[in-house]
Amino acid sequence: MSSYPRAALRAVAIVLCPLVVAVTVALQSPSASAATRSWSVSTVEQDCYEFNEMLLAPMTELRAAVPARYEIAPFPPSPDLGYLLVSDHQCGRVEVNGHRWPGRHVSTMGLTLLQSRDGVPQEAFFQLWYGTTNLSLVAQAQLLGLKVRPVAATESVEADATGRNRITMSFRGSGLDHRRTALVTEPAATPVTEVQSAPIYAAGRRGEVTMAYQNALRPTSVATVDVTIDAGTRLAEFDLPPTYAGEIQFRRGGWRSSITGS
Repeated sequence: MSSYPRAALRAVAIVLCPLVVAVTVALQSPSASAATRSWSVSTVEQDCYEFNEMLLAPMTELRAAVPARYEIAPFPPSPDLGYLLVSDHQCGRVEVNGHRWPGRHVSTMGLTLLQSRDGVPQEAFFQLWYGTTNLSLVAQAQLLGLKVRPVAATESVEADATGRNRITMSFRGSGLDHRRTALVTEPAATPVTEVQSAPIYAAGRRGEVTMAYQNALRPTSVATVDVTIDAGTRLAEFDLPPTYAGEIQFRRGGWRSSITGS
């Protein structure tokens, strides 16, 4: 694994639309004589919050995880580095195919920033990992061939003496172990803005998977975060610092999107 100065692997404030899904999928069975098979998956998530940190990672490690058809966007001061977004979110209410998922839904996703696909310039992301406590979503994604891994996670929100909220999140399992604490200023409830995200690509077992998200977001506020990444995890493979801290934007809202496979 390449080694880079830890000072270079710093958090960069970024806004990414929350990563939650309403899915419609049509797949054809491998056998030409078999009947066409289709899965229709709809997921709606509400009462959500999300953290996004854009870090820097060695380009060699990113290229090893991303198919050649996608060109990774380099960090301008140093083309040996690329961007890696660590995105963790929680939602209080989730429905999968119209059925309420019991309890809270806690997920983590890692993305790298792309600048082209098949030689055509495009601002997009590529999924490096995806883990969730929502086993229904894991099962539906696997039908599509999308690599979504089950994780155990805990989260809590407690008010502090200053009127801000202290949020803790902990992820365990599937090589995605990490923890975060955050002191957040709650955003205003209005206005709510509809935002379309850039596409997110992933390598599924049957081919390319594309994700696009439509989000209803409250105004941005501020979070001071402290994150610890366990050694030997999928996150650590990208030479991320074992701990990092900083001030980032904090989002609340609800969202839908589409995931399609080819």
